[in-house]
Amino acid sequence: MANVPSLYTRITAKDIPGPYQKNYEYTLFRDAEDVDLYYIMPSAPIFNETANGSGIPSFSMVWYSSTSGKSGGVCTFQIALPMPDTTDSSVIEKLAVAISQDRALIQQAKQILQMAELEAAGKTEDADKIRVAEGLSVSQAEQYYSQYDQKKDFTQFFAVPNKLRFQPMPVKSGSVTLLAFGSKEAYQNWDGHPQDVQYSQFQAAPSLLSNNAAVLSLDLTERGSALFWQALGGPDLTKMESPPSNVPAVPINSVVSITYSLNFDAMLPAATATVKLDASKVGELVVQNKSSTDTWGKTKTWQESANPTYTETIDSSLHVSIPSSYYSEGDSSAKQTLEESMRGWAETQLSDMMKAQLPDVDMDQLGLDTKQITNLRNDSRTYKFSKAISFTVGPNGMLPKLNSVVDEKVLKTLFTYVNLDLAPYYNVAIQLLPPSKTFMQSRKVESIAVTQITFADQQLFNEEGKAVSSVIFSADSDLKPAELRGVHSNQSPNRIIDYSYMVNYADGSKPYRVSNIQMDPEAEGGYFLNFSSTQSLGVAYTKVDGQFLPWGVLSRVRVDLKYENIEDTLLLTSDAPSVEWVQPLGKLVDQVLEYKVTYTLADGGSPMTYPLDGSSYATFNVAEDDTLTLPGPFGTSDGTHNYEFSLNRGARAMIRAQYVLPVSTGLERNFSKSFLLSTSKPTETWAVPSSQTAKLTIEKAVVFDSDGLQHQPAVEFIASTADFISVQLDKISGF
Repeated sequence: MANVPSLYTRITAKDIPGPYQKNYEYTLFRDAEDVDLYYIMPSAPIFNETANGSGIPSFSMVWYSSTSGKSGGVCTFQIALPMPDTTDSSVIEKLAVAISQDRALIQQAKQILQMAELEAAGKTEDADKIRVAEGLSVSQAEQYYSQYDQKKDFTQFFAVPNKLRFQPMPVKSGSVTLLAFGSKEAYQNWDGHPQDVQYSQFQAAPSLLSNNAAVLSLDLTERGSALFWQALGGPDLTKMESPPSNVPAVPINSVVSITYSLNFDAMLPAATATVKLDASKVGELVVQNKSSTDTWGKTKTWQESANPTYTETIDSSLHVSIPSSYYSEGDSSAKQTLEESMRGWAETQLSDMMKAQLPDVDMDQLGLDTKQITNLRNDSRTYKFSKAISFTVGPNGMLPKLNSVVDEKVLKTLFTYVNLDLAPYYNVAIQLLPPSKTFMQSRKVESIAVTQITFADQQLFNEEGKAVSSVIFSADSDLKPAELRGVHSNQSPNRIIDYSYMVNYADGSKPYRVSNIQMDPEAEGGYFLNFSSTQSLGVAYTKVDGQFLPWGVLSRVRVDLKYENIEDTLLLTSDAPSVEWVQPLGKLVDQVLEYKVTYTLADGGSPMTYPLDGSSYATFNVAEDDTLTLPGPFGTSDGTHNYEFSLNRGARAMIRAQYVLPVSTGLERNFSKSFLLSTSKPTETWAVPSSQTAKLTIEKAVVFDSDGLQHQPAVEFIASTADFISVQLDKISGF
């Protein structure tokens, strides 16, 4: 049988030169027929070289990321079982030394010497016994007889380097399993991944040729990329600009392990099976023919023993002998496997031996009554054979870190960072942001039509892939942002958004047209066009806000507005303290709004104005701000303070009070009020502008008792922040 390894020998060869100028361990199996042919099985896998002897691993890891947040990695590599260069004489010499130092082969060489000496002395039968015991075929024995030299010792049967030949193990089938990080967060959960495979295990098929190379590819997340980058000995991340900073890898074995499972056909050592017939146990071996008919009328026949010890008797009658070898000593199931496979042969042989001695006895009628058998004798038969079986080996080990295999220059070609933002083209998505429906209606805008929109002088497309050159936003429709997309060359020098638009007004005013607008999105804040600016809509708009005025002191406020040649007047009250002013212009809003304010006091005092001279106008940048907050008439005052005057003792009282309020101009504003209190109306409230620096004084106070007598009450100090003013016959006080 050609190219079949023998399991009689299994030799370990250490420190044998191999790929990457490193030493490896191998297991050698000798051919079943050719004593000079050995098959090589490496003990552990490595990264395969890109070319034989190149010293560069077949490996690539790409870690990618982008500013959009998409990141991950792909790690692809080819692993293999390292084969030594068997054309190198120094390698062959080391393999020959390993073979010659194998204890089993030394013992066999001694037996072969004895076998050759017996054959040379004409004792062929004795020599053949040794051959069988050593598991040698006739052709192998003849090879040894031809090279026998009676002047030399047993070492003459050691391997001769220049005659040795080596081949990769002829593998029939197998698998490769990678065991790595068990966290599922390390791997991309893309469609197509086997759902029944653990995250930490990945399988591939070996080539079944030469070094049994296999390719593994892992789809990694950003976390997985960081794990494998460092685990497999990538370049120092702290010295790279793009990936995140991390701890540099240490040049030792990685945590990624590879396990091969390889099956090949091999020859068991020559074995002997002997079956013995014990005349005293014939009754235990008798079988009878049985038959039965099933429901379909089909007859089935078989043989069956009525003795319960039948199987045990067969087993005890069979003896299998395997010559001493690595396989027979190391695998306790080998002998059991052979005995099971020979049981059928033993049954047949025992039956034939019984029939040969009892030709006139009907075995089917004999049953368990063996008294008629009186002349049966013991007998035996022997079968010699060699057997081919399927044998499995599992080379495995941790992959080395690549920074311990190659120098830094080569290492940087194996590990690559890719910036996904770098491409010969770039994608553009331009957002058109309309104002809200309320915004448009409050500014009397009926519609906005954006036209002639392009980017880099190229058309843009909607989400459905249709070319779009115009977008219309209408106040009576559902307003949503519109997105226009495009793909453009990096070589394009013009990265400008070009567009025009027209605004139509609900009051029939002349439309506002803006043509040939050019916008640099990189310089002007992004790829979006925002039409929520009143200025861009050609509408002069402001909300005149007087809600924070001291309405307890004021009865109404008049606001006079001027924008260019447009004049308007607004009236504010406590019930309507804020009013919107809208004026579609049909052109760019680029002028200031002029205004002046007239405050009418609730107590009937002389009106106050802002600005103070009553004729000039203040200005407001209506193009940049849409709310005009009116200043208070009293400068530092920002609200109203209420004084409650109360008659606590007496029939009636006449009070005149004065409130002096400093204003921002450095002058003072005087407020006066007279009160008539009685038992029927004992309280009255006076609202004045609030101020910490104001002063309240009682200019005159007369109180009458129930008899009509007049009293002049003393006035105590009253703080401007007092809330209640108590009027009595003898005094006036505040608290």
